[in-house]
Amino acid sequence: MSPRLLTVLGILAGLGFILSDSLFVVDQREIVVIRQFGQFVRSINEPGHDAPGLQIKLPFIQELVRLDRRVLALDPPSTEVLMGEDAQTPKEGVAASNEADQRPRLVVDSFVRYRVTNARDFVITVQNEARLTTLLRPVVDDAVRGVLGRYSLKQLLSEQRGAIVGEIAARVNNVAKASKYGIEIIDVRVRKADFPDRALQAVFDRMRSERDRVAAQTLAEGEQRAQAIRAAADRERVEIIANAQREAQKLRGEGDNESIRVLGEATSKDASFYAFYRSLQAYRTALKPDNTTLVLSPDSAFLRHFNSPAK
Repeated sequence: MSPRLLTVLGILAGLGFILSDSLFVVDQREIVVIRQFGQFVRSINEPGHDAPGLQIKLPFIQELVRLDRRVLALDPPSTEVLMGEDAQTPKEGVAASNEADQRPRLVVDSFVRYRVTNARDFVITVQNEARLTTLLRPVVDDAVRGVLGRYSLKQLLSEQRGAIVGEIAARVNNVAKASKYGIEIIDVRVRKADFPDRALQAVFDRMRSERDRVAAQTLAEGEQRAQAIRAAADRERVEIIANAQREAQKLRGEGDNESIRVLGEATSKDASFYAFYRSLQAYRTALKPDNTTLVLSPDSAFLRHFNSPAK
């Protein structure tokens, strides 16, 4: 092989080596940062500035830092949080301090979703994703403690939970922007919130006593309502009986009045026949067919119909 050919092959090999270090491919799922002597030069394919594909850089003196462009997850360790008090008038003196001591403690397990939005700030301030985890954990822990400490457990378990979690996310996002981490907090969620093991028995006892109190109150209210219903029923019964007796007396008086009127009309038509009819009723009542004995004078008025001929 001639020296000229060897020179040409050497030049081609050198050009190939230079091109291999100059050309690179940017995936659509990543951000590429170009640094020169450790200093930021430019970034490629940041959100809002899509530029995936084949790119070029200065060989040897420039290096690449590849960052994930997708939404990433951060799972900080669980933290113990002292919840706030219910919305009520605080007690004074020692009672207030005891009430504060009885506020529930929760072990909160949260997670964060974020993405890189400013590669320059991220590379300069954070440097890499592993260090971001170290920087964000205390921020998330402080936000969770600070926000949940202003709300009660009842509020956390209500429809207000979404607003509370949104407040935590906004607080973490503000710290990240102020610190120029170059990221955007997409979401912060509370995966689980449990009572500490040492407090479970006390919580169960408080729940049991609260249920017992509610049950006793419900029974007392039920008994009170039952007494009111019984009293109303007794009063209505007395009123119904009184009205019925009044109506019966009224009807009985009207019947007696009608009976007297009919009797008067009948008597006025034939007084002697009515007297005779009344005597027969008296005989039927007095002279029973069971060996009734009467000792009367023969000329007694009671026996006058036996002594005189029939008319």
